[in-house]
Amino acid sequence: MAVTPRIPLSERIQKLSQTVKEFLETTSPFEKIEILNNLSEVQEYLKGHSALSDAIEGLPTEGELALKSIIAIGEEPILFQGLDEQALASPEFNLFLGQLLDVEKSYDTIGGIIGYHLTVLKLIIENNEAGCQMDHAVRYSKPEGLNLAEDSAEMRQAVIDGLVNLPQLATFYPVGGAGDRLMLKDEETDEMLPAARLQFAGRTLLETNFRDLQGREYLYYKVFGKQLLTPVAMMTSHEKNNHAHIVSICEHKRWFGRPQHSFFLFIQPLAPVITKEGHWSLKAPLHLNLKPGGHGVIWKLAHDAGVFEWLKTLNRSKGIVRQINNPIAGTDNGILGLIGVGCQTGKSFGFASCDRLIHAAEGMDVLVERKQESGYEYCISNIEYTEFTKKGLEDVPESSDSPYSAFPANTNLLFFDIAAVNEAVKHNPLPGMVLNLKNKAIFLDRDGTRSEIEAGRLETTMQNIADSFADVFTEPIHHETYQKLRTFLTYNQRSKTISVTKRVYTPGKPAHETPENSFYDYQTNNRVLLTDHCGFQVPAQISLDAYLKDGPPLIFLFHPALGPLWSIIGQKVHGGRLAPKAEMQLEIAELDVKNLDLDGSLYIRAQAVMGEKNTQELLRYSEMCGKCELINVTIKNKGIDWERSLPYWKTQYTYHEALKIVLKGTGEFYAENVTFNGNHLIQVPDGVRMTAFEENGVLQFKSEKITKPTWFWKYAITDDKRIQLTKVKV
Repeated sequence: MAVTPRIPLSERIQKLSQTVKEFLETTSPFEKIEILNNLSEVQEYLKGHSALSDAIEGLPTEGELALKSIIAIGEEPILFQGLDEQALASPEFNLFLGQLLDVEKSYDTIGGIIGYHLTVLKLIIENNEAGCQMDHAVRYSKPEGLNLAEDSAEMRQAVIDGLVNLPQLATFYPVGGAGDRLMLKDEETDEMLPAARLQFAGRTLLETNFRDLQGREYLYYKVFGKQLLTPVAMMTSHEKNNHAHIVSICEHKRWFGRPQHSFFLFIQPLAPVITKEGHWSLKAPLHLNLKPGGHGVIWKLAHDAGVFEWLKTLNRSKGIVRQINNPIAGTDNGILGLIGVGCQTGKSFGFASCDRLIHAAEGMDVLVERKQESGYEYCISNIEYTEFTKKGLEDVPESSDSPYSAFPANTNLLFFDIAAVNEAVKHNPLPGMVLNLKNKAIFLDRDGTRSEIEAGRLETTMQNIADSFADVFTEPIHHETYQKLRTFLTYNQRSKTISVTKRVYTPGKPAHETPENSFYDYQTNNRVLLTDHCGFQVPAQISLDAYLKDGPPLIFLFHPALGPLWSIIGQKVHGGRLAPKAEMQLEIAELDVKNLDLDGSLYIRAQAVMGEKNTQELLRYSEMCGKCELINVTIKNKGIDWERSLPYWKTQYTYHEALKIVLKGTGEFYAENVTFNGNHLIQVPDGVRMTAFEENGVLQFKSEKITKPTWFWKYAITDDKRIQLTKVKV
């Protein structure tokens, strides 16, 4: 049974507030220890526990500060239970002390262990008083922003601006998420795995992010003829051995053909779980219950670890953040448009947004107007779904018959100015602090009795660093002035912006936030690409329920370097038909397909998609890659064995029959006016151009040696800001 607090939360808050105030007035651990030594509760406890008192005397200053902080917050009966001389000399105690030191360091800007505890207590009271503390000087409205879903001159300009500005960009991936609800396990060891290990569409979520990044870099190479190497900063964690798994994936993929020095990995701290009654949770004696403390720490960690200084030496001034569990975020023009608006208008922070489903566990992007003595303060910011009631926001539809919210969704796809964020961290190191008590955690009371109770940890939100960039005006502003704000937002179709993989799918329950739903959205996008941009006839669209019951009507997958812009893909793949249950996978960038009739499976794989790798396995973008031309080709085979290929989102398919074309090195394949019936595996060696043709109704193949590519796509930007492709024969 959980213990009853010795004193009310309000009194505990009042007492700790003075201590934290004194802590924040000094950076000296010696002065902080002196503050603690003057507290009667610390003096009395140590007098009655000589073993701990003696042990503290032999510890470094930081250890003494951490242990005395636990006494100051009143958690010593729970955290120090069974702490005798033998336990004090154990490896478990050293691990326990190390965890406390990490908490003290990670939250030093709010008062370390004591400040963390105080902040959580305050949030517990705020949650209990939800709706009573609304700030009536604040007004929320729907923000304005460029709609990237419309083919307008402004949209095309933003995309080109995004492409032009890629050389000054860095990419941040917060990849430390636990992914508890995905229930990922190693099939051999039964080890629980982090979200980064999820195999989606044939590869890990981490690899999906790098494919999208390299697709943009390859587009830049094709347009401007210059190499790009975007530096990547990844925030990992120790939860579920996440950091080691991230490094393992990178090493296995040879760092995705990139030099290891272009990566900067830094580790997200774990935060103590605290019960709704304000007590720390232990998994077992001397084993703190710790969980990742939200992605909002990414800015402070990047500052403290030297990431921003590292990027400065690389002449990078802008950055984007992309969350790992959203595999569709790189679709079409969304990221380039976001970058373009942010760079060309000199913004400090920006959000890629879209329609938000009513009652979804998603934050809202809002335009905040705050009345102050000096005038009116404005910024575009985010409010987490757990904070709606506290902020006085209702989750209502934009119209009576709409499934979408009155406010757009926060998607955690963000743009930021590096110098601006680096400065903001100094006064807002832990943005958007929230406490979610919806889950239960193990609790050991002072008697060692084990129970489960509602609990949570202090979480911070990376998107709420935007609150640091508010602009002040003497009078209320109107929509004509919104574009002058340092914060901004872009809109796009929801299906092209967010579809997350957060939890395992359970038949009979809603599929929202599952890999099944995400793959459905992925294929829905690709169907639109085929019909609206590629001129294909395809099977009719089906509902999510029908997809879950009968499987997808078609499968279309491609490497991002094929575009990534849909307008580019439509120039490489145009005209044709996909029969029901057809599958087309295009792991290739240099492709020319016209009038393809596919009934079955087609899989084209270039081993060199975007160029060559040197002896160190480093990728250099070039025309020295696999190429394929299919003109007026018909393909008919039995395709996928659907019953043996579940779940479809993993794309680990078993085939009855398929046409598979594998291009090694600079191998090229050409087929025109040819029909492929049944099962074929065609492998084209490096430095060979293979032609398929029919002679007297019989399929024949002819190979010839080539020393350089025989053709390539030339990219050019037109006057109306489109990218036009021209096929150049060498």
